[in-house]
Amino acid sequence: MRNLSLFSVVTVLLLGVFVWAFGANPSAAEVSANNGRESQIREASKAWDEAFNAEDLDALMALYADGAVSMPPGFSALVGKDAIRQDFDYLFATYDLEHETTIVDLLVSGNVAVERGAYTLRGDIVEDG
Repeated sequence: MRNLSLFSVVTVLLLGVFVWAFGANPSAAEVSANNGRESQIREASKAWDEAFNAEDLDALMALYADGAVSMPPGFSALVGKDAIRQDFDYLFATYDLEHETTIVDLLVSGNVAVERGAYTLRGDIVEDG
């Protein structure tokens, strides 16, 4: 597959609230609880890539909350699962894509998480015929 320059970075994963309590000094119990949440977030990120790469729209949409917002670079924000589903449907019909997420930083404090990642999208235009 050749790289699509337009789609070098297309996806923003919103796996948590984008707030981090700076200067927090969690207790041992909180650290232990956060390790479980960190594992869940990493698994969700992996599941997203697997569903996207399999073009499994139902599995992919199951990872989104009803009020999710996707902000693809250079495009208007997609608000809600219906708008996001339509975008993925178009992408899957138009391109043969492969997505890879690399988590760079993952910060968890209580029920708040921030994931910073690098996202690579490679693909080809689907040929008719």
